[in-house]
Amino acid sequence: LGVHKPIFSVPQAFPAQDFWLTTPTADQVAAMVLLAINHGARGIVGWLFPTDPAIEDVTSRLSTLVLDPNEGMAKYLLGGGTEVSILGSFEGSTDAKAWRMEGKGGDVLVSVVFMQQQPFDAGLGLRLAFPADQGFVVKGIGKTLWGGEGWMVDGRDGVRRVGMRGEESWVFEVEVDDVIGGGEEGVATA
Repeated sequence: LGVHKPIFSVPQAFPAQDFWLTTPTADQVAAMVLLAINHGARGIVGWLFPTDPAIEDVTSRLSTLVLDPNEGMAKYLLGGGTEVSILGSFEGSTDAKAWRMEGKGGDVLVSVVFMQQQPFDAGLGLRLAFPADQGFVVKGIGKTLWGGEGWMVDGRDGVRRVGMRGEESWVFEVEVDDVIGGGEEGVATA
């Protein structure tokens, strides 16, 4: 009731049994974990161990992605990063979140989950909606922390990708620069 509480996520990180008729793929486990992070989870607890070897592998890699203080998401999520709005026309097929380190310039961390099961061959564009008084412009795609390469700069405030596997996820850094005199907030496009 108006009070923000920390969220713990418990994704299905175990093989099929009783009420769960399928074993999630590695892509599905990654999507569940990154969706939880995108929506404010402050903890993630897998259920049941030992688990399927493929699930154990992906959850191990995800824990490194999230917790590594130098190369992972932790410096943005736990080290003073602030959320950046993302605009775009995803029509329920994509979930995305971005965080920027405090201060001008630097990198923005972007987490994207493509939630459809079927591949998508067309393009997906995202706009980073910086407040007008901050005046940033996207200058390049930095390090890809999770998922494949293929994101590219799209205009002064956007990134774009063409072609996605079903239930594919990405975490990557976007390099931004200050623009003297400020800028305008991004505009939703596809």
